[in-house]
Amino acid sequence: MRMADAATRAVDCIAVLHQRESNLVMEVLRGHDRFTEIEHYPPDDVYDSRSHAQYYFHAHPTPTGLPERLFTTNRWVTGETWYRASDVIAMLDCFALDLDYPSRALNEWLTAVLVLFRPQIEQLLFARDRAVEDWQRRHPEADVFEDRRLEITSSMPVSLYEHIEWLRGELARR
Repeated sequence: MRMADAATRAVDCIAVLHQRESNLVMEVLRGHDRFTEIEHYPPDDVYDSRSHAQYYFHAHPTPTGLPERLFTTNRWVTGETWYRASDVIAMLDCFALDLDYPSRALNEWLTAVLVLFRPQIEQLLFARDRAVEDWQRRHPEADVFEDRRLEITSSMPVSLYEHIEWLRGELARR
């Protein structure tokens, strides 16, 4: 099962980093003197020219090194091209980072986490589209994608360990 393989890979990546006395946050901050909340790390994003996968990290106070929440944002936040949820979902299978920068373990972990949390990501994308449509209905005078009053379009708390435990239970039932 693809999700179970992703869970194993994500845990393995964390173990590799732990053995190096590092974690996900330390890996993305490598080469930076200090952590500044909400800043992009790395500053110019990570981009894989083969898969066109791209990401950056930012963190809030007291980063634990593991995701605590998944969320989507309005187009203006990241300056990207807007795609409907169904189109983004179709692109998810192409997300793969085969890079050493800023850290191979970090990139492999992120690739695995997108598979592991795929159902939640799909839910968030559909919720994002509904939030944008609702905002547009309530604010017809505004360009919904550029409206700074709409930043976070969907959000849900997550726990890597709880999700893996749930997955173990599901696999045991089968």
